[in-house]
Amino acid sequence: MMASFMASCEDQPDKFELTGGVPTIEFVRVPDAASSDSIITGAYLSSTVCLVGENLTSIKEIYFNDKKAVLNTSYITGNSLLVDVPGTIPVEVTDKMYLITAGNDTVKYPFKTLVPAPSIVTMNNEYLEGGKPGKIIGDYFADNDEVPLQLSISGQPVEIEGFDQYNINFTMPEGLEEGQITVTTRYGTTISKFHYKESRNMLFDNWGAVDEPGTGLANNGWATPHVMNDEYSIAGSYYQMGDGTTEIDESATNQWPQNLFEFDYCPGSWDTPEKFEGEGASIRLSTLFNVEDWKNMALKFELYVPSSNPWSSGALQLIFSGDDQITVGTQNNLWWRDQADDAAGKGYPEAYARALYRPWTTAEGKTFDTGDEWMTVAIPLETAFTYYLDGSSAKTLLDEKHFTGFTMMLYSGGVSGTLCKPILKIDNMRVVPYK
Repeated sequence: MMASFMASCEDQPDKFELTGGVPTIEFVRVPDAASSDSIITGAYLSSTVCLVGENLTSIKEIYFNDKKAVLNTSYITGNSLLVDVPGTIPVEVTDKMYLITAGNDTVKYPFKTLVPAPSIVTMNNEYLEGGKPGKIIGDYFADNDEVPLQLSISGQPVEIEGFDQYNINFTMPEGLEEGQITVTTRYGTTISKFHYKESRNMLFDNWGAVDEPGTGLANNGWATPHVMNDEYSIAGSYYQMGDGTTEIDESATNQWPQNLFEFDYCPGSWDTPEKFEGEGASIRLSTLFNVEDWKNMALKFELYVPSSNPWSSGALQLIFSGDDQITVGTQNNLWWRDQADDAAGKGYPEAYARALYRPWTTAEGKTFDTGDEWMTVAIPLETAFTYYLDGSSAKTLLDEKHFTGFTMMLYSGGVSGTLCKPILKIDNMRVVPYK
């Protein structure tokens, strides 16, 4: 963070030399030169502050409460010192800064470390069954005697079994209905944007199973649908990619088994003129959520990759499409790639951006499974849907016209892995508020 403020406090010094004596702090301010008169008495975790005073080159260590800061001598002169407030929540709160000198003297200066209200990012599985271990993931989870850390789900208090600054561990109570997550600390209360057992803005949940509640939307494109309802189900039917015996090669492109690793949904009908509502028509997905707010939303789904069939090659390509690209009446098998990359020249002039979900690339041993449990995946629409199929940057980015159809397929992604026989179980595909 400090690098962007290099010129804000003082000109960069010559070679730093630790001096004797003790420092004097006159005041602390924000580092921005345009706000140099903004004197502050406290700052939030991980923010940068500028100490102004005398003989600051005598400082060899700084503590904010009980947390040691990292000093960079490139940002220290006799009269100014730039430092980041540590990002870890203090345990012993004294509301003081401790300046340790070369001679091991300690100078105290009153300064508060401010901690934000808790941040709730996600949970391990937003459809977690009662009795199973759960985890809330976020930041600024803290506890003290006066205000203990508190968790509630769908309005019901939940016992916390363990926590650190970034995670809360618990066992999911039985019988909870849909609702939000609430976390309270001494620094405030936060309510999650997401819901436990989310039902809002659902795109695909029963995957066309006629005897189950849900949107009823199903695969209606080129690929053969693989809808399952068995002992692995978390909310009725789910969609499966892979059969456990079919191989995906290192690049996930050669002899690609399309029917096993693709799902397509196209809006429209075979009528002339084509219709997009009523009997015999498939609706536009854009009618199921507020497309005007798409930049603040994420595509979410639950994923199960069994340890018996891990994933180590290719990307799960997640592609929204518009009416100008493909509908039921204009179906083709080439719209998802650039025309220049198709030997017959029949691809789309510039294929839309898509997200490439490739968790195995950062997993230990470059192989990924979900530990024989379901997990929730969140893909932000604005920041993640920026790729072309080979991992390069897309030429045509998304806008609100591009959310009428949807395709997902395990293919390419511009990364090379290892031969695998993966199984991906997917459920509860939805577009929901994310920020």
